[in-house]
Amino acid sequence: MRNSSMKLTFIITPLMVVLVLGSYFYSLWAAEVKRRDNLPQDGTAALTRGLLKYHEKNGAFPEDLKSLVGKVWDAKKEREFDPSGKVFRHHNVYYLYSRQNSHLFSFWAVPSGERREEGVSWYISASPNAIRRWKGPAIAASEIDKLAFPPSVQSLALLGLTEQSPTDLRKSPSPNNQPQKNMQTPLPINK
Repeated sequence: MRNSSMKLTFIITPLMVVLVLGSYFYSLWAAEVKRRDNLPQDGTAALTRGLLKYHEKNGAFPEDLKSLVGKVWDAKKEREFDPSGKVFRHHNVYYLYSRQNSHLFSFWAVPSGERREEGVSWYISASPNAIRRWKGPAIAASEIDKLAFPPSVQSLALLGLTEQSPTDLRKSPSPNNQPQKNMQTPLPINK
């Protein structure tokens, strides 16, 4: 009898160790997934591509972001829009859209959520010919209501945003894919 209980101990003990270690590693993995899901995920490139594709199909940029659903974006996915359709929330980032004219748009990308301070804020201005981007730290929640379309260079600097290299979208880019000197700016800058 003593021998059979000893055999049972040798079977149950390793199983318990495996169960405890499995639970521990699963809890670490689950905590990491939750932490990662709370981090704002930048989607500015995808949104810009979607807006440019919409312009290519329709000859003008949309009045609001809801217009992209069913034409450029999959209509089956749930999306969080405000009533105007110009504010869109996706992966802990708010996108505030403005159409300056039928061939020029701009939007702000502002991180939100518990880990918003770890995110990056963007201001994007684009036309079918060029894209200009400003990047900086997360904009304070108190400053979001004060964001302007288009912002002045001074207000972008005050928010800590710096201009990145512009992107030339014309069909025949210059050698070495460098922006051309005479590239028209898509942003009417307020000085």
